[in-house]
Amino acid sequence: MYKIVQFVSPTCSSCIIQKNVLDIISKKYPSIQIENINIFSNYDKALLYGVKGAPTVVFLDEERSLKSHYGFLPLEAVEDIISKVFNITE
Repeated sequence: MYKIVQFVSPTCSSCIIQKNVLDIISKKYPSIQIENINIFSNYDKALLYGVKGAPTVVFLDEERSLKSHYGFLPLEAVEDIISKVFNITE
């Protein structure tokens, strides 16, 4: 199962914008699970994936990280990564 995890911080304005992008992704690609994780309340999980700040978006196959990106990713960039990493198109 493919999953996109966004690591967020409560004070991160870019995280809100990234969440909006991932909401669009969840509608376009219903087979991809989307999860938002607060880095402060889930510090161990953030460390597991090497998260150093928010927003960080991690692309997973099962629980194995395939790609990670720190900073905002526009919709087109997320779709490009989905195509290349997950080999999924619309």
